[in-house]
Amino acid sequence: MKTNVPITLSDEERSRLANVLDGKVSKRLATRAEVCEAAEAFLRALIESEPEAPAPEAPSPASVMRSDPIPGVIPEKWRDRLQGKSDGYIRGFLMADRQIEEIAKRRASK
Repeated sequence: MKTNVPITLSDEERSRLANVLDGKVSKRLATRAEVCEAAEAFLRALIESEPEAPAPEAPSPASVMRSDPIPGVIPEKWRDRLQGKSDGYIRGFLMADRQIEEIAKRRASK
């Protein structure tokens, strides 16, 4: 299925995305193709993920957000954005974040 999903990004958001993809800070803005690639990576990560219940001894990401945060479970840069979200949303978001980091590493190695 071909989709046409509108995504509105400010120049600041495009700049931050370009910085993540490039692995360095610059004034460059992410292109339309790069935004599409990041969105596709996010969707691929969600589709390829296996829905599973958290292990009984491991706290769920959402419960970590509701209680005292355990360092390393949810990166500090995403804590405010993920506050109050469901376990599934947090898992998908973090998987997409890893996918985007992998894209950035591949681009940096070129």
